[in-house]
Amino acid sequence: MNYNLEEMDAATLIELLPTLIKSKKPIMIHGAPGIGKSTIVNQLAKNMNAELKDVRLGSRLPEDLLGLPTIDHEKNVSTYTRPQDIIPDQNSEKQYILFLDEITHADDLVVKASFQILRDRRSGPHKLPENMYIIAAGNLTHDGTRINPFDRATADTFYHILLVAKIDPWLEYARAKSLDKRVISFLEKNPALLERSKDAGKDLLMPTPRAWEHVSDLFSLFPDRSTEQLSALISGRIGIETGTRFVDYCQTATDLPDLAYLYSLSTKERQQAMPTTLQKIRALLTLAITNVSAKDTQSAYNALALITDLKTIEDRDPHSLEDFRTSQISLLIAKAESLLINDFLNDPDVLKHIAPD
Repeated sequence: MNYNLEEMDAATLIELLPTLIKSKKPIMIHGAPGIGKSTIVNQLAKNMNAELKDVRLGSRLPEDLLGLPTIDHEKNVSTYTRPQDIIPDQNSEKQYILFLDEITHADDLVVKASFQILRDRRSGPHKLPENMYIIAAGNLTHDGTRINPFDRATADTFYHILLVAKIDPWLEYARAKSLDKRVISFLEKNPALLERSKDAGKDLLMPTPRAWEHVSDLFSLFPDRSTEQLSALISGRIGIETGTRFVDYCQTATDLPDLAYLYSLSTKERQQAMPTTLQKIRALLTLAITNVSAKDTQSAYNALALITDLKTIEDRDPHSLEDFRTSQISLLIAKAESLLINDFLNDPDVLKHIAPD
């Protein structure tokens, strides 16, 4: 089944969801494993101060959704019990988000049982409260997971959203979460490696936004271990191909002079302390630009000083050096523009490097 959907990044979805759920129509978020579907829904519930009812349909039975059949002896009729983890007390004034996760992993009978909840907002004789909103999530066929695709009748129930990983919103999220700077720096330089589920083929492990968070966690869990010592664990999360590239990058980046130390030196001392190979210089400047922050305007000036003080690169002629310096300044300016560091961008001393006389 072709869903013929337009892609949406996480930042746009986070902006639209609070208004879209007010329609009371079910929302279906499609996306690769580890891309952030559950994280976004959890954050929405937190922002709304709503109780999240997280129901993993891949491990549920139909009666979990419809309730167990029972006998009302007083009225001598059959009825169904209220599934408490789906339908709360009707007298509650709370807001609720019913998150039907893994719906594309659910058995046919479970999907059919969910129809009544999705379309009629009820489970057997029990109505969903008015202050409950329904969001479902699942994967697509090319995501390397075993799924039970929707038929048209099921698909017609939802607003459909195709969530994809985009590097800029994720980097903003990563900085806000204080993920390891080596992960951020590497992905700034290799944005295509943020998420590669479509390229997985027969490989079980591939990089995803969630996997990169776990790689970042490794550095906190093992602060005394080198990246090389952690290489097996890193590859065990993002696959050996991407893991090897990341470890190689980190080994280059860690064999660099400390940025704070370089910034404390005079221009002449800094030039003498700078690495001379292109690989190490590029890694150092990438790290400096990654560290530029809107809360610390000086960080942008420090990065600019490293670039403009650059005098030599081994095996590079002066013309090639100037082109490299210009390209690095462009990256720095783009970073400053994305962070709206206007004092830096409008500084005459900076402008002369952007458009020299």
